[in-house]
Amino acid sequence: MSNYQLTMTVESADPGAAQVRVWIDPHLKADFSSEQELDLVQDDESSWSGLFSSEGETFIYRVGICAPPGSCWSLSVRDRRDGNELFFDSDMLTMAKEWLVGSCEPCEDLLED
Repeated sequence: MSNYQLTMTVESADPGAAQVRVWIDPHLKADFSSEQELDLVQDDESSWSGLFSSEGETFIYRVGICAPPGSCWSLSVRDRRDGNELFFDSDMLTMAKEWLVGSCEPCEDLLED
């Protein structure tokens, strides 16, 4: 079983205005039955983190962000065993509510080591 830490940061001109929710689906099924909402801890007024496990090394994430347009966000996933960053993405919100949906898959180069 693989263990991960997900960190979501939203930098806004209005501190404390952002809200974040995250769902993880570690089973890659075609429906939402295995999707689970992550318990997030607010690290500070612009950053949230949560821990989760996955039976395999691949999982789907869904992030809901509510913040003023123009806010910058970043999403990071780290392996809890060694702290290596497995995934990073960032951008700017164009609307007050946005969804991020994607998958995190192991890099073939990392699997060969």
